[in-house]
Amino acid sequence: VADNGTGCRIHDKPDVCFEAADFYVEAMRLFSLEADSGNAPAMYDLGRMWADGLGVEADPDTAQEWYRKALASFLSAEKKLPERKKTYLQYRIGKMYLAGLGCTQDHKTAADWLERAAGKQHKYAQYSLPLEREKQ
Repeated sequence: VADNGTGCRIHDKPDVCFEAADFYVEAMRLFSLEADSGNAPAMYDLGRMWADGLGVEADPDTAQEWYRKALASFLSAEKKLPERKKTYLQYRIGKMYLAGLGCTQDHKTAADWLERAAGKQHKYAQYSLPLEREKQ
């Protein structure tokens, strides 16, 4: 993606100008395809797009539904992975409980997940955990 000199962002077609909204519509299409095939990060990103109104009119209920699907998928994947590969998922799950994305906000559950990741040296979890413990 580059600028063609007119202020329009282009995508491998120098004679076509795409507005930001066009990129969001395309992102929504691609994330939807990935989410339909079970891609949890794509489900999360769809939640974010619906929450923030990116390419669609903001809809908190639809956002929460996508976040619920993402959280369920993250939890399922976390159970199946070998211990050494769980750290990032544990961090993501903790952050979702912390923010109430796809679930009821739960500081204790968030701290438990963040603690698992922090114990495996996940830097962001290590940073987030003391802040979260203060809220309990």
